Formats: sequence, C-alpha cells, structure tokens
Amino acid sequence: MKAICPILTVPVTTFDVCQGESFPTLQATVTSAIAEVAWYNNAAGTGTPLATTTSFTPSGVVNSATTFYVRLRNVPVGCDSSLHAVTVSAKTCIDTVDLALSKHIDKKIAQVGDELTYTIKVWNESNKNATGVEVTDSLNVGVSYVSSTASRGSYNPTTKIWTIGNIAANGDTVTLQIKVKVLAEGIWFNTAEISKTNEKDKDSTPNNSKEDEDDLDRECFTVPFKLCTGQSVQVVVPAKYTNVVWSDGQTGNVVLFNKAGSYTFTASNGSCPSGGCCPVIVTEVDCCPPTICVPFTIKKVKKN
Repeated sequence: MKAICPILTVPVTTFDVCQGESFPTLQATVTSAIAEVAWYNNAAGTGTPLATTTSFTPSGVVNSATTFYVRLRNVPVGCDSSLHAVTVSAKTCIDTVDLALSKHIDKKIAQVGDELTYTIKVWNESNKNATGVEVTDSLNVGVSYVSSTASRGSYNPTTKIWTIGNIAANGDTVTLQIKVKVLAEGIWFNTAEISKTNEKDKDSTPNNSKEDEDDLDRECFTVPFKLCTGQSVQVVVPAKYTNVVWSDGQTGNVVLFNKAGSYTFTASNGSCPSGGCCPVIVTEVDCCPPTICVPFTIKKVKKN
C-alpha cells in the first residue's frame, strides 16, 4: 500500500516587528500526527532543531531581519520534507504609520458575461508618511481580468499586486479600479489586503490574512445557479459556523437546493448575508432541447 504523505502548511511566512520587540509566534500545521515539525535557523535544515512543535516562539528580541526554516521530519520515503522559510523583518517604529483599506464591488448580483468593477481605497490615518506601499488583490477563478485604473501607481494582473509607493500623512487617499468579466455561476469572494510597507503599521500587519485588521477587506457577488428540473446544487458553509439554519428550514453546513429561491442562513456565531456574505440564488430554466420538446403528432399512413 502506498504511504499517505503528510502535508506541511505555513499560514504566515512574513512578519513585521519593531526593533527591540520580542519575536512573534511562528505557526505551522501538518496533516499527520506521525510527522514532526522541526524549526531551524539555517537554510540547510541541519543540526539540532530550535524546536519541534507547530507553534514556535524564538527567544530574544528582533534587532534585524531574521529568517527561520521549518520542515517535516519522520515522513515516509518519497514524501516531501523540503524547507519553508519564515522571515521576521525589523521595522523602525519611530516611523509607525496607520494605513486602512476598503473594497467595493459595483454589483452584488451578476450574470455570466457581465463586467464588474472592483474599487479599492487605501488611506493613511497617521501623521507619518507611508512608503513602499503595495496591495494584493488576487481576483478569483470566477472572473477574468479586463483592465485597471489607479490614481497612483499601477496594478499588475499577473502578480496581482498594486504598487502604490508613497501615501502621505493625514488622510492621503489612493484608489484602484479593476474591471473583470464574470465567468461562472456561484458565490465569488474577492479579497484585497495591504501586503507591504516600509514602516510598521500601528494596528495591522501586512500580508497576514487576518480579517479583523483594517488593512484587509473582503467582498462578494452572486451569480445565480440555473438548474434544470430535477437538478440540485450543493452548498457548503465553512465549519467555523455552527448550528447553521437556512431560510428554507434546512439545517447543517452542507445542504442541497433544488427549487428557485434566494437562500440565506443564521448560525450561533454569524449569519449570511451579513458580514460580507452573499445569498445563494437558484433559478429554474427550461433545459428541454427544442428538437424534442416542440409538440408534434404521429399519424399512420397507409402505403399504396
């Protein structure tokens, strides 16, 4: 029997920390209890590990940029045990800034083929100039890129990075509009986040994917599912939502819809459509081919 290979995941690979502050806790996850997570301070991943745990807090304080390396040990032969780098950058916090980001989609309900406009705003709430600012907007597989217009800098659809540069103190604001074409049915989420600054941000960390920070915003739009008679669509709600109850009376995180309607849910720890969530919309269509469904009659004809 072929061995099942464990998978190592490192959710955050870059940290921004003020010089003189303690190191942050570095995280890694693994899909197997047999494999061991090992942290090193050398790119070869050799010698005695600094720690063998999924959560590792280096000792000491941050004085300069430091890179740690993590990999799996005790994995089956042929499985991946390559190193992953995690970098802690040292910021000069005398120049701490406070950047914020918001995102807007001009249509909440769209159809395949429609063009949508994503508008992203970034502004500086501090009295210090921010430099080297970048924003990542990853688009999603439900759309294709059409064009973009930035009030400052430019957006690269290949890297998904909006390179802004400087944002002045005391409310300076920049905007980016991205036009996309809708490709498929479903509920499509789009996330924009400040992914880089030269200075440390007062209340957020660039590129850490934390939704409770003001440098990230996520919005969605719905493309109705078109179902033929007898068909159904399966919808899966993330496991973090508990005691899910749908507007049609169904319960649970995995449900099937086979009738036209707009479906939302409530849960013990959240609800849809609040919090940026979009409803599931189902429409019924006539899927019967005209060559079969056009009424016709059959009459026997006597052969002469």
